[in-house]
Amino acid sequence: METPKLDAMMERLRAMKEGEAGILLKPSEIIELEIPDVPDVDLHGRAEWLRSELPFPCEITPSATTGDYGFRRLHD
Repeated sequence: METPKLDAMMERLRAMKEGEAGILLKPSEIIELEIPDVPDVDLHGRAEWLRSELPFPCEITPSATTGDYGFRRLHD
């Protein structure tokens, strides 16, 4: 069952247009989401879970310096 924060984040991610620059999520944003069966400390696993829930191809790119995760919608 999704929570309001998770619902809002999924709505934000689903609103991405093909090929646009994408959405950057900070680690704190990813941690605060209630993602089932993925530990809070597993940022990559949580980002992958979000990507897997999208109805279109999407790539995620972790930043080695900030820990942020960039989401970019690929062409369908």
